[in-house]
Amino acid sequence: MDMDLYFVRHGLALDRSSSQPDMTRPLTREGMQRTRQMAHALKRLGVTWDLLLTSPVVRAMETALLLEEVGLTAALRVYAPLAPGGDITLFKDWLTTQEPLPTAIALVGHQPDLGHWIELLLYGQPYGQILLKKSGVARLAWQLEGAQLLWLLPPKLF
Repeated sequence: MDMDLYFVRHGLALDRSSSQPDMTRPLTREGMQRTRQMAHALKRLGVTWDLLLTSPVVRAMETALLLEEVGLTAALRVYAPLAPGGDITLFKDWLTTQEPLPTAIALVGHQPDLGHWIELLLYGQPYGQILLKKSGVARLAWQLEGAQLLWLLPPKLF
């Protein structure tokens, strides 16, 4: 199994202190703008994904739709294990059912979960050290032998 995994944190959303429930907090105007900038930068780099999976939380779904809109993927699915507190084991199990196996997948979700998933693939356990900023992107080359971190890009680079 040789696969590129891209981890994308959702863009800047309304503050938690707003009257909006956490699951329905949308992206702010600035969050949409930064996410579009990131998406266009990835497109210029030639990035494309066989599949984009997104958390069912509104801010993540809005982020995923912006990535799809730019043409980074033709296949977008809501994937419940990417919601806050999701389990990477479910993702690994799901992958074993995919035929043919995608070669490039993007996962849109939340911190600290995305950082923990990256660490689990790299080191076998989460250390809480990898921080993916809002509209940030990490890219891993993942093989049966293990994973290698290729990118950990903050949004200010876009």
